[in-house]
Amino acid sequence: MKDVLKEVSGYLKTNLERTFETTPRPLTLRVSGFPYCPLKHLFYRYNPTLDEVSFDSVYYTTVGTITHSALQRWLGFGGQILGDWHCLSCANKTKMSFSNVCKKCGSEMMYDEIVIRLGNISGHIDCVYRDKKGRYWVIDYKTSSVYAVTQGDSLPYHHNTVQIKSYCALLEKQYGIKVEGWILIYLARDSPRMVHKPVGKLMKMSEKRAILTHVFEWGRQFSRVLKVTRKEELQEIIDMKACDSYDTYMKHYHSPFSECPLSPICFSKRLRPTMLSVMDGKTVKIEKKKSIVVGNTL
Repeated sequence: MKDVLKEVSGYLKTNLERTFETTPRPLTLRVSGFPYCPLKHLFYRYNPTLDEVSFDSVYYTTVGTITHSALQRWLGFGGQILGDWHCLSCANKTKMSFSNVCKKCGSEMMYDEIVIRLGNISGHIDCVYRDKKGRYWVIDYKTSSVYAVTQGDSLPYHHNTVQIKSYCALLEKQYGIKVEGWILIYLARDSPRMVHKPVGKLMKMSEKRAILTHVFEWGRQFSRVLKVTRKEELQEIIDMKACDSYDTYMKHYHSPFSECPLSPICFSKRLRPTMLSVMDGKTVKIEKKKSIVVGNTL
């Protein structure tokens, strides 16, 4: 018995350490990818390298997706979640409703996230909650490690707040719903019901206007990158890049599952010649910097 247990353990270890490459998704301007960096977009446009996929990245993403679906289904029973709904029994659909009960057949309806689509900007909102005073809040769920939720002192993460503030402003502009503020709920992957931490803030109208200015500027930059054809235009895009230093990148923009391919060289003299090579059609692979991740969030 010991020999087969050892064999299975080795088989598990060997295969879970495998990585493979997949074709990257088409480049789109999604709120879940904010803050947007036009330089990274230009790099991917000219250097559509394959994405490296690992067991860890697939595991964390899958757990996050399942957790979102379960939360959206169970919270729908309380009657305070605004969304679109579809019935699995009779295929009936309702728009912008608080009820998860089908009016046609009485069955439970499944939650469909509210879609954001303004210009070239798109996204899906996890949850729009109406509190007991009738105020509306945008909620985003983030699965993370137990340590990050209970011991980490850096919540909420900067990129998470940029995203959810953008959702608040865009929801109000597209649907005319007055949004009071935002709430990020960080949940432990292995025990979301018992271990979670909500953080949030009110949003003033001036802050919504300011974030919309940023968002629509990113939309303009996104469209600009799509039109870049000459190397003489490179410096304009470099001047638009999101980060001003590697420390800023690590503090505000870094994600272990979505690392910027340019981060190891973006603040060095190698950046410009590397980008020129990319625009010449040469395939470029930049060696990643090693970093230690205590808690990660999706």
